[in-house]
Amino acid sequence: MTRFPGLILLVILAMLAPPLLRAQDAPDPSDLFLKAYMANKEALDLEQNGKHDLALQKLRDSQGILVQIQKTSPDWQPVIVAYRLKKISEAIAAIEKGIPFKEGGPSAVETHQDSGTPTPQPVVTGS
Repeated sequence: MTRFPGLILLVILAMLAPPLLRAQDAPDPSDLFLKAYMANKEALDLEQNGKHDLALQKLRDSQGILVQIQKTSPDWQPVIVAYRLKKISEAIAAIEKGIPFKEGGPSAVETHQDSGTPTPQPVVTGS
């Protein structure tokens, strides 16, 4: 009879161990976000040097990391992650259309939808 409580404790510990070990193996979302941010910066440099295909790959890598954060840590900075994903999507679309981008988003030159030619947008100052 004295072995029975010890056996129950052993079974309980065995059931709890896998989730605890998985939680320790999960990467820190802030580390992942930094990795995504650095990939985005590299993409900017690549795009500015005319290496559009490599820039697209870096942007897609960054996008994948951010999606991973959303799935594995949905409560970690959801507004910031969503904003970065939006900017990366805009940058990918811009490069695919041949429009230069800056800092994760399209530049001030937007493509006119009807003709497909770049149309400069006016700069609005506060007054």
